[in-house]
Amino acid sequence: MGFLELFASVSVAVALSSPAPQAPVQMWVAPAPVEYTVVRGDSLSKIALRFATSWRRLFDANAVVAHQDLIFPGQVLRVPGPAEQLVHRPVGASRSASRSASRSTSAARSVWDRLAVCESGGDWGINVGLYDGGLQFLPATWVGYGGGEYAPSANLASREEQIVVAERVLAGQGWGAWPECSRKLGLR
Repeated sequence: MGFLELFASVSVAVALSSPAPQAPVQMWVAPAPVEYTVVRGDSLSKIALRFATSWRRLFDANAVVAHQDLIFPGQVLRVPGPAEQLVHRPVGASRSASRSASRSTSAARSVWDRLAVCESGGDWGINVGLYDGGLQFLPATWVGYGGGEYAPSANLASREEQIVVAERVLAGQGWGAWPECSRKLGLR
């Protein structure tokens, strides 16, 4: 008996012996940690429901998520396995508190200024066509990481607003989002 005949006979046997499902199952329990890429409209709760876990376990497993209400399209999250032991991280009180807390200290802001000098000559209002702002955001990155709440494009946002969005990009993509300049500045 060849592989296809064996597969067909096992499939028929399973189909005959298995009761018909009552409703389509939308959940999937990850036996081991898996990666999931956030899409527009996702929340930790929606993702948790999809993987039969809790938003809290997703939050605890992903240090890249600074606040439980702030995830962004394109961000890659690790879905922990059901037996994985996780350490609880403190959760934020509100989105506005998280935004205030995520703002850099002056020392860290100088890193953003140095990066802007490398990326755009330090011109926070520059628009060179494909990339915008002092940190040279692609329009999709700017909008995807919440920049649209400040301005339609990065070059129209303030330096401080661009830094807030840049911190989100950094949390989601790391310094590789600015490959050449982060390497030149020794950031990665």
